[in-house]
Amino acid sequence: KKEEKSLNKRNLPQGFYFEVWNEPNCNFLDAPQDQLHSVYYSLYNNTASALKSVNPRLRVGGPVTCQSAWLDEFLDWTKKNNVPVDFVSTHLYPTDPDVVDGEAVPNMMKALSTVRKHSATLPLFYTEYNDGLFGDPPRHDYPFASAFILKTLTELDGRLPLLSWWTFTDVFEEQGFPPEEFDKPTSTGWGLLSASGIPKPSYRAFELLHRSGDLRLSSTVQGSTSVGSLATYDKASEDLMVFVWNFFWPTKATPTSETVTVFLKGITKAHFKMASIDTSHSNAPQAWRNDGSPKYLSPAQVQAYIEASQVTWTNVECTEVTGGCTLPSVVVEPQGTVIYVSSEGNKQEL
Repeated sequence: KKEEKSLNKRNLPQGFYFEVWNEPNCNFLDAPQDQLHSVYYSLYNNTASALKSVNPRLRVGGPVTCQSAWLDEFLDWTKKNNVPVDFVSTHLYPTDPDVVDGEAVPNMMKALSTVRKHSATLPLFYTEYNDGLFGDPPRHDYPFASAFILKTLTELDGRLPLLSWWTFTDVFEEQGFPPEEFDKPTSTGWGLLSASGIPKPSYRAFELLHRSGDLRLSSTVQGSTSVGSLATYDKASEDLMVFVWNFFWPTKATPTSETVTVFLKGITKAHFKMASIDTSHSNAPQAWRNDGSPKYLSPAQVQAYIEASQVTWTNVECTEVTGGCTLPSVVVEPQGTVIYVSSEGNKQEL
């Protein structure tokens, strides 16, 4: 009762979001297979009714399924039975059975189309996704993950309101706690941070995206199917930021390095800083492997690997050419990423 009164009295202009259950279609709901829908619908109805009775601003949604399943059926059921739903949530991984060669974005857009058949405004949240449920090799501990993040979020920019990476840290409750800091032998290493809080390449990708600008600029790639790019401009810091990645899905093609030259149209000679995420840059897991993959780390080792994870910057010049300027050519290794930030009038610490 105290909790109900507290929630009821709160000023909740944005509402609180509540998902009902987790992946009822993937063995997380204790019900016979032929009764999964009815059992989940009963659970959802009771939960949604209880939440709304406490405070109508509390937001409730589902079906929180794996593999983008049940969306059509769930929305049909809520409409026919006048059950409240404020958002639709589901999960998808690029290794899921219906995803072709790791390209999850088309599946997400298909799911969005399904939601739009029922409502023009109901938001679709992907509350679990990552670079894939790989066990061996654990690609989430490699630059593969950081390149995947940049590619996927660039493709989804402005198309979905929420994507939640599974997961933030390797400290979570599933399948035990293997002692290895990286490359865990069971599927427990999907965090952006290791169990000791050491940032992985994936963490650095999100960190750099967070620093990127509030205005997206047009960018194109010529002569390569594996290279992608993102360019942004930040009004406050006056920084121009360019990301270039060389991403390969493991079963799709033989990874090769690419020589990349960035041309900036309409910009004359300018100063930039350049950084990389690849085998030898911003890569704590690789430093750990180079040290023989020690299982139990001392505080000094943890600090050393945190330092190995840091993004390091070097100065480069954008040389004036006809119509703009070019940055120095650089070889981008498979799954590698190169980042450029203008240093003209730079107002943020790099």
